[in-house]
Amino acid sequence: MSSFPIHKTLSGLIMSTLLLSACSKDHFQYEIEQGAGMKVDSIAFSTGSTSLIADGESALSFIIQAYSKRKVTINGVEKDSMVLIPEDRIPASEKKVFYNNGTEAGPEFSTKSLSPATISFYAKIGNTKSAAQAVAIKAPGAPYSKIVIPVIFHVFELNKTDSKRYPWYLELKQEKLEQLITGMNAIFNRQGTHAPNGASANIEFVLATKTPAGAMLAQPGHDNFGYASTFDWGWSTYNAANLVKNNSATLLWDPTRYLNIWVLPSAVYYGGISTTRPAYTLSNTPLAGIDMQKVASASEVPLTEPEGVGLMIGRDELNSTMRAPAPNLAYRFGTFYGLFQTYTYDWDPSMTDYCNDTEKFSIGQYRDIYKKSPDGILFRAENIMDATYLDWNIEGGQYLVSRVNTITAGQAARIRYVLENCPERMARQ
Repeated sequence: MSSFPIHKTLSGLIMSTLLLSACSKDHFQYEIEQGAGMKVDSIAFSTGSTSLIADGESALSFIIQAYSKRKVTINGVEKDSMVLIPEDRIPASEKKVFYNNGTEAGPEFSTKSLSPATISFYAKIGNTKSAAQAVAIKAPGAPYSKIVIPVIFHVFELNKTDSKRYPWYLELKQEKLEQLITGMNAIFNRQGTHAPNGASANIEFVLATKTPAGAMLAQPGHDNFGYASTFDWGWSTYNAANLVKNNSATLLWDPTRYLNIWVLPSAVYYGGISTTRPAYTLSNTPLAGIDMQKVASASEVPLTEPEGVGLMIGRDELNSTMRAPAPNLAYRFGTFYGLFQTYTYDWDPSMTDYCNDTEKFSIGQYRDIYKKSPDGILFRAENIMDATYLDWNIEGGQYLVSRVNTITAGQAARIRYVLENCPERMARQ
């Protein structure tokens, strides 16, 4: 058992917590001694991942949780229990991580060496030591050749002469589209993250500068289309898709040259906006989880269905409160390029995203700062597929605790497969 000084004074009583049972709610409370009286009896330690890419950029960010043995009163009955000590109550200088040989490591770890193939770490606070956790060191994959994808946003705006275009009507600002493209490039090219299994797909999204006929766009990547207030958008994308097809000369640019993105007005409920995965492949090797039709050449693939060749997004989604530089839209791009959600449901824990290097967690943990994988590893969620904005189980996504800014090497490989083998996803500069 270890005792050490605490820099901050604890309030005497930790917030009461409710334990749910089948028929009733049990109430319990406990107190933690202050200052030098606090003792660490157990340490939960995690490397944050069981594997690490040895590229010098990927890093383990260690998680250390301290517990103190306390008398806890539950419905009037006193019991012994291990109580989590608030993280900020223990000075960082007291939390130490060591290699298994006893040499001290820092709060993070990265390497470019493939030897040894496995490294073990453990944590200590005072004299209390955690169990060791092993991490497999993986070789980085070969870098991908760069793919540049011109993007055109077809923005539906109320006609300027429409009687319901009131003085306070605001058109979508170019700045919003630029921010989205900047955010997508950061995510798909691994900028601003050091996730232990992160990778770059080496894709650059660029705002198109010219129309299919060669005319210069007034605003790069920005194409406005006026609509009448009498148009029935419905709650989903069905009517919008028909509108695009009926005006394909202006609203559906050549999918082999442009990634078409339609920004639908707020009249379309974002819960009804669907994002489809690819349906055709030129490869003899299938992509796990996606049933695609094998074709001999790209010319066999029809490129006339809007939702098959492009993305529909809601105007409101560009103003989401979600984190990351690309609001909450990264999961739409991920789905479009063949990715699946990383979380599972308690009633179907066998769900998979077909990537063995993403961290999985049960949806019930969505508000937890640290998620726990099925094998008991604590980690910081940061994947773009951690949750869709529309999952009712996470109240629209806005309460998800995740950085939502990373793709893994396995996900990058799926994205590249789609870009290189699926004709309806082959827009190129």
